[in-house]
Amino acid sequence: MALGFSPDLREFRNNFLIADFNPLAARRFNSSATSETGSLETDPIIDGFLPQSWRYLLSKAPELGAGGSFSITVDEESPTKIELPPVVESRVISKLPYRLSLVLVSGVFGRWMMDSNRLIGIKLSLEAEPAAYFAAYFYSEPVFPPAYFVRMSNLDVPPLFEAVANESRLPGYSTTSAPRVPTLQSDHSFSLSSSGGHPWLNLKMRSCASSSQALPLFHQGDLGIVRGEISISTAELSKIKTVTIAVLGERTVVGQDKSPSFLDLRKEIWNANEKQPHTPLKFELALPQIAHVVEYGASREDYDLPPSFSVKAVPSFLEYRLVVGIKRGRFRLNSQLQTAIVYVPKVFSPAIPEPHLTALTNGFNLPVPLASNWKIGEHLQITGAIFGTRPVLVRASLAVLPQATLAIGTFSPVLIILESSDSQALDLFSTPSSIRLRLVEEVYIGTDNDRRSSHNTFTLSLGRARVWPTTHPPDSLPPNTRLVEGELVIPRNTRPSFEFARFELKYRIQARFDCPGFAWDEAVSLPSGITKPRLEMEVKLVSDPGTNVAWKSRVPPAHAGQDLKDEDFYDDQNVTGVLLGAGMFLPRSFKTRLIMLL
Repeated sequence: MALGFSPDLREFRNNFLIADFNPLAARRFNSSATSETGSLETDPIIDGFLPQSWRYLLSKAPELGAGGSFSITVDEESPTKIELPPVVESRVISKLPYRLSLVLVSGVFGRWMMDSNRLIGIKLSLEAEPAAYFAAYFYSEPVFPPAYFVRMSNLDVPPLFEAVANESRLPGYSTTSAPRVPTLQSDHSFSLSSSGGHPWLNLKMRSCASSSQALPLFHQGDLGIVRGEISISTAELSKIKTVTIAVLGERTVVGQDKSPSFLDLRKEIWNANEKQPHTPLKFELALPQIAHVVEYGASREDYDLPPSFSVKAVPSFLEYRLVVGIKRGRFRLNSQLQTAIVYVPKVFSPAIPEPHLTALTNGFNLPVPLASNWKIGEHLQITGAIFGTRPVLVRASLAVLPQATLAIGTFSPVLIILESSDSQALDLFSTPSSIRLRLVEEVYIGTDNDRRSSHNTFTLSLGRARVWPTTHPPDSLPPNTRLVEGELVIPRNTRPSFEFARFELKYRIQARFDCPGFAWDEAVSLPSGITKPRLEMEVKLVSDPGTNVAWKSRVPPAHAGQDLKDEDFYDDQNVTGVLLGAGMFLPRSFKTRLIMLL
């Protein structure tokens, strides 16, 4: 009798309130069951660990009455089998209602896995009420946090498992995929003082910044509401006509006229016609998600509100200011208190497939096959000769996570796929010392026509990646293929990708090969300034990985000490130079010629 199921567990997921919870999605298990015995066969163990994808939805048949048991045995020499009670048949599982009691029993053997980091054998006895259903989840994580259990209070949990669901012996942290939510945690204070040094105006506000000494930081939504209070001395308030608060967003290009503000939020919070306030003046301004931009001689265009951007090497800035305006009467000087604020929208990464997330959080092998598990970029045909005698052809490509998205502040995996019929060429190109892998930031300024010129394009290196040969067995890869793994550490101060009016921020992964004994084919046509072919793939950077799980570095200890200096590996980096009129930036290669002309 065939035993298989692929249920839609959306309601099951909602009951547990876990954001990225997708057990058994589109997965089928086949087995045979008779009136005497039954079993489920699964994938074998990898490196002695239970893969996180081993999730089984089982049921206890009414025929078992008030008792029954099943055993789980892990054998490293053969596939794992779950021995089912004789009376459990496919009809029971296929008719499983979603709204019956569900229990996670993983916590029962959480301590076993913490001690040995592997599961050798477990036997569970079931003494629940007849027709009670349960879900058994088996992970390779050595410690099970209680976050999976505490949300079960609204379910009808059988008495036997209620203690398991509420047990609190494990640490209070969560490995669910719910996004990290920042908070308004830092208080900021600014003031204006009289000529005698006595403050007469104080501005207080709260933001998401990491400390009170940092600039106020805001995101979108509820975390994009700029609120605070203004205190003014009574003596000064009697001379004031109006008090206004404003948030301005401005784009500046060095050497050009100032552009109109793309954001102008203003609000009058007090005027002389009102009564004298007895409490501080409170204000609240909500940052919009859309910016309306009107270029000279063009119609209005709408863009997502861009993040703050200011880099010394790029002569264009996107800045936000908070301005308190004090307007006095005739023949009196007005006053302003202003401070820069930082806006960074929270952009979450799309859901990471479960096999990839398991590998990243546990340090396991990354999933294969490559074509179905990775986003593979365009191929680079490398032609040349080994030791000046034998011509070879190597085809190289980059591969990243399926969503082609990297999250700031994480260890992001990158694969380098090498294909060739020459095994010696594969040996040369797959040597870690022969590979230069890095992440670059590209800023484009001006219109689409302007961006075609290198004078309006700025490339900044964000650092190199460590690389090492894969630990996947050769038979798991296509023939004549070598796989090199890399890990990019995305700096926390990196800005997410975005596009704005006459401004665009992109990211690329670049790889260059410098193999001893290999001579490049000089007949290959290369762009101006490039001396060797390079491999490129565009990726998107987001501000948040969208998961609470801490990604672990997968760099083997033998390769952790690689020299990551990024000097002179590329000869097309134009981050220094001089600025001419009309916003044109002259790269450093022309600097000497310009000085002679001056």
